[in-house]
Amino acid sequence: MFDSDGLIKMAKSGVLEVALECFNSFISQEVFDETVTEGKKFQFEDANIIEEMITNGWLQIQKYSIDKNVEGKLKNKPRLGSGEISSIHLFNSLKADAIITDDQKFIKFLESEQLPIIVPASLIHKICQFKKISKGQALSSLQKIKPLIKDDTFEKIDRKIKVGEK
Repeated sequence: MFDSDGLIKMAKSGVLEVALECFNSFISQEVFDETVTEGKKFQFEDANIIEEMITNGWLQIQKYSIDKNVEGKLKNKPRLGSGEISSIHLFNSLKADAIITDDQKFIKFLESEQLPIIVPASLIHKICQFKKISKGQALSSLQKIKPLIKDDTFEKIDRKIKVGEK
């Protein structure tokens, strides 16, 4: 499942559809509002890509239940946006495998709760490992999001893709 940051970066990478073919993927209504509704107001190209993935049934908007335990933990943590908060609740409701995000505040919170995280660059590497895209496509996709991700993450994943490392 995706938060807004992870979803936008995967749309910008050009391989969101391929990733969605590999994994059952969900977002909350709040993530939809942030990525599509708000994105279209500003004419962001990724908003149209995300909307198309939903229209085609590749990505599903899912309702969730509020987890009171999570709500309590969020009160003492750095302020997160509605997309991140809804993503945590959706993660718990679905008993999902991981949250795809690149938001550093959110990652710190998820790590403190020992919840599984996949950053977009690692997801690109993973779909390359599954042989759903070539090394060249993976490197090109990674290059497209280079300005949006941490330098050390870019370098690490770039190297892994080039050498075929797991």
